[in-house]
Amino acid sequence: MTARNEILEAILALVCREHKISVEDAKSKNRLASIVAVRQAYIYLARLHSERFTTIEIGKIINRDHATTVHGTNRVKGLMQVDANYSNRMQELAEIFVKEFEQAEINLQPKAIRTERAETLVKKCEVLTKDLEALNIAYEAKSALVKDQMHQLNALHAQVLVLQSENKMLKDLQNNK
Repeated sequence: MTARNEILEAILALVCREHKISVEDAKSKNRLASIVAVRQAYIYLARLHSERFTTIEIGKIINRDHATTVHGTNRVKGLMQVDANYSNRMQELAEIFVKEFEQAEINLQPKAIRTERAETLVKKCEVLTKDLEALNIAYEAKSALVKDQMHQLNALHAQVLVLQSENKMLKDLQNNK
């Protein structure tokens, strides 16, 4: 059993102990409402306090699938909104859970795991960021150059228009003589 599964197993054991049923019953195919409620409480606590676990991992511990895990979480959240006693009981379970896990010095916060692949991607991202910054600087320089050339072109165009106008006036003067 992996350390990840041990945490989930410990959550299940705590919920089973508090509800006075066996872990085997919680893992069984039994659909008795009291056992289903224990499974749903386990699912809720596992999702609430250990975000690093997927719904699939949480479900595997109790021999259930992803859909059951999602449904269990939604069911508990719904009941907590309409039933104050149920909400208080779930809050008590959550407090017991946190207290016991703090005493066991188990870190429930997700750990940042940087694999070689992640490191490679981070380095590529840094290189791409630098390249983008260089391109942006080059673009700004070229943009300024293009603007300058456009001003020069507009000035030349204005001169051409003036020359054409002067040329037309000279032709008109020659024709009138």
